[in-house]
Amino acid sequence: MRWLSVAGTTIFLIAGAMLALRYNDDPAYTHRYRLAVEVAVDGEIRQGSSVIEVAVGEDSIPGRGRILTPKVRGEAVFVDLGEGRNVVALLSFPPRSGGLPPIEPYMLARAAFDPPPHTNGIESYQKLATMRGRTDLAGALMPRLVKFADTADPMVVHEIEAGKLQAHFGERIRLERVSIELTSDEPTSGIERRLPWIAHPERYRTDPRNPATWKPKVRLDELKR
Repeated sequence: MRWLSVAGTTIFLIAGAMLALRYNDDPAYTHRYRLAVEVAVDGEIRQGSSVIEVAVGEDSIPGRGRILTPKVRGEAVFVDLGEGRNVVALLSFPPRSGGLPPIEPYMLARAAFDPPPHTNGIESYQKLATMRGRTDLAGALMPRLVKFADTADPMVVHEIEAGKLQAHFGERIRLERVSIELTSDEPTSGIERRLPWIAHPERYRTDPRNPATWKPKVRLDELKR
């Protein structure tokens, strides 16, 4: 029966090695970017920004080969326009042309600073870890914009087209710039101070205006990762 013990040990070691490969995300390459939004209000610039941290590694999965394993930490950008008005740049993006899925937050800096043609591999994220720079965003790289009628209540939220802030706020308000800058600053936190309902979203799932069927127009992961 010794051979059964040896075979069992071998199988155990192989399984352990496969699990190690499956869950090993080293090496991981980390970059941080500042997402900034500038809005002109009566000629005065109101701005907000958020630093997002992205760590991208690779996992080896049997039968699938090497795949990217991104992790994102950060939050949406809140811009206070005064008089109870606000614009929030979400951690989500519009669909791309050609039926491509939207950009994900971990892909934004790569798309802005190391665009195609190139392979969507770990080498691009390795480069980003040591790069610096700033550029404006447009098109599919522009984050989705929304406004909250009441920052303490997620039930009323409106999506805003980037070039049509005037339709929501009047002619005195326009979007000036949305930009991304590679940085070494720490990831931003504290959006709960702007949108306090984030700390207790479960209260709204039984809101009498939409009993037991509340589906947020903005997902929590679009506001905070």
